[in-house]
Amino acid sequence: MLEIKNITKMYGMSCNGRQVAYAGEYKDAIKHREPHYVFRFNEIGNGVDYAREQDIVLKREKNENGKYELFCMGLQVATEIELDMGDLIDPIILAEKIRDVLKTTQNYYNKI
Repeated sequence: MLEIKNITKMYGMSCNGRQVAYAGEYKDAIKHREPHYVFRFNEIGNGVDYAREQDIVLKREKNENGKYELFCMGLQVATEIELDMGDLIDPIILAEKIRDVLKTTQNYYNKI
């Protein structure tokens, strides 16, 4: 299982013009039976669609491809990307991957 030490250091990092408001274990992980990390972005502007609170989730168990999944909660199919350990070692690279998911989320809401 993936263990990121000092994950709380992601707090305050900027991704796609938004700052990480919370970084840590997903509080409903027991309910979902899969351990997750979550990167929470607070509501901005009018709080509608992309501007609402967003949770970017990182699954801590590898998938069948041997990769870790990163996605926006509620839009997993549309936003999911796969990461390998090299993407997770450097917090700057991880922030870039989170930014990519946020950008995909924003593009999704702009199309509907």
